[in-house]
Amino acid sequence: MTTLMASEIVGGDKGTTGGTEFGAFLDSTLDRIADWAMLVGVIIFFLMHRDWWHTAIDNTPDYTSMIGIAAAAVAVMTSFVTSYARARAESVGYEVKNGIATRADRLTIILVGMAITGLTRQGLWLAIAMILLAGLGLVTVFQRVFEAKRQMVIGEKTYRR
Repeated sequence: MTTLMASEIVGGDKGTTGGTEFGAFLDSTLDRIADWAMLVGVIIFFLMHRDWWHTAIDNTPDYTSMIGIAAAAVAVMTSFVTSYARARAESVGYEVKNGIATRADRLTIILVGMAITGLTRQGLWLAIAMILLAGLGLVTVFQRVFEAKRQMVIGEKTYRR
């Protein structure tokens, strides 16, 4: 997982800067699948390894896992909506690539959260990473929506193929 994420961070947007149109399309599609797989992996991790940080002896709920799972689910949604907002804006002639966190930033947050959790066996670190990821994702979605709206009010098409 670390090797794949590192190559994605270093490789960046190669699929969109060269090659064929289909190559760019395929790269973007595979990125969404990879985002989904990583975040579903985080959810499965929270479900399978809660015994690392929570004991059911006192019958208290495992809030760390619950919050981590909810934040990861929001991060999945924002990952898809961020990409969709850009594609939809481009389909009507506007370019909205803005956002508070790049894909490389988001992958780094996941990787660091996983690494610290693996070293400490404390899910709180991964839950914090997921909360950060979900928050940044929500901000990015709103930034893209507001930027698309701003450009549409002006009426100047900004997307050039």
